[in-house]
Amino acid sequence: PELGMVVCKEDACQAGEECVTVKGVRRCMAKSHRVCVATGDPHYTTFDGRRYDFMGTCVYQLAALCTQDHPPNPNLIPFQVTVENNHRGNRAVSYTKEVTLKVYNLTLSLSQ
Repeated sequence: PELGMVVCKEDACQAGEECVTVKGVRRCMAKSHRVCVATGDPHYTTFDGRRYDFMGTCVYQLAALCTQDHPPNPNLIPFQVTVENNHRGNRAVSYTKEVTLKVYNLTLSLSQ
C-alpha cells in the first residue's frame, strides 16, 4: 500500500468471544463471565458453580490467570487471589484470616 493508505484485513475473535465496539474501538470480548465466591467459615463456590466447605488451615490459591497460550494473550492480565485460613477456637472449624490480591505489580491484602 501507498504511504497514508489504510488497509483492512479480515480478523476473527476466538471461541467464546464476540466483536464489540467500546469507546469507538472494536475488540474481542468474552460472551459471558463467571465468578467464584468465598464466604463464611469458609464456604467456596467455584467458577463452575460447585460448592465446597473446606476447613483447611493454610494459604490457598482461590483464583489466578491460568493460560497455556504461547505466547500468552496480551489481553489477559496476570493476577492471583490467595486466602489464608486459621483455626477458629477448635481444629474442626476454620475461618479466612486474610485475602490477598496480586495484580499490576501490586499486592493488596484484607486481613481480620
